[in-house]
Amino acid sequence: MLPRRQAPLPADVDDKQRRRILRNRASAERSRLRRLGQIATLQQENQQLRAQLAAQSSGAREAESETQRENSRLRSELQLARSRVAALERAMVDSARESNYPLEFAGGTAQGVPRSYGGPGGMPA
Repeated sequence: MLPRRQAPLPADVDDKQRRRILRNRASAERSRLRRLGQIATLQQENQQLRAQLAAQSSGAREAESETQRENSRLRSELQLARSRVAALERAMVDSARESNYPLEFAGGTAQGVPRSYGGPGGMPA
């Protein structure tokens, strides 16, 4: 930074007033330098925080992508499990029809089984 050009002191200033003006100028210069130092520190901190935020955002995006992939995989597994359960239920219903044996599931009477084979209590009506 270039040194500031100071206005000359007025000619009609006594010694006491001249010293006070010079002290005020020195104090103002120190304040300016302190403010410039604070600005530089804040700019550096700002750059560091922006870099940190960019790194965290990148990590968060990667974690989100991984979570989405895992969610998709789990949904596929759930769909497969549901289709297997449905196939097993159909096989059990078919088997129950063939043997005239009442069949109940946790959710109630088996679907597709005539009421006479799976009425309330599981006994033929």
